[in-house]
Amino acid sequence: MEIKWLGNTTFIVTSNISTILIEPSDAILKERLKEHNLICLNYNEDNRVKQQIDYNLFSGPGEYESGGIAIKGIATHGTTDASEKMINTIFNVEIDGIQTAFFGRPSSKFNDSTIRQLGKVDVLIIQSNNQLLDMDQIAYTIREIEPKIVIFSNFGSKETISPDLQNLISELGSQNATIVNKITLSKSNITENRQIIVLDENSSK
Repeated sequence: MEIKWLGNTTFIVTSNISTILIEPSDAILKERLKEHNLICLNYNEDNRVKQQIDYNLFSGPGEYESGGIAIKGIATHGTTDASEKMINTIFNVEIDGIQTAFFGRPSSKFNDSTIRQLGKVDVLIIQSNNQLLDMDQIAYTIREIEPKIVIFSNFGSKETISPDLQNLISELGSQNATIVNKITLSKSNITENRQIIVLDENSSK
């Protein structure tokens, strides 16, 4: 599977059988409508993107299936920009045999029940800016989830990791992270040693 960050909150994951958009804007969604077996995941149920016939939209907790892709959504605590309580859904999706989770924007650390429901995570994808948790809380939650690969979006200058993100990477016990504009993963290149990847924005098709 190939993973790119399209800017802001949006990631795209392309596999042999499906294309998954995470938190797409209307403009990005319109550009991608012809993608094969298009799936949209919204961690915020209030997202303005609505279900259309051209794609399958999942925006809350539950177990789903679309075109051979198994999707599990687990409810966690979230907060709107107006400080109102909401559900943040962390999704765990099996893509090409790789359990790939999308962190969303939780407002508190995950409890033991959430970690158990989430299950095995090979790859954890996190937007690095505008999070409600502080860096210590995010680092703690990553350790609890125990992913093999952590992928962050990079909100610093291109090819330069922002100081806040670098501090988080260091908190996770790594001094070096790979900065790329896309990454291709298969089961064979997932090792027991944790890898940290930082994605620069890449809007190319």
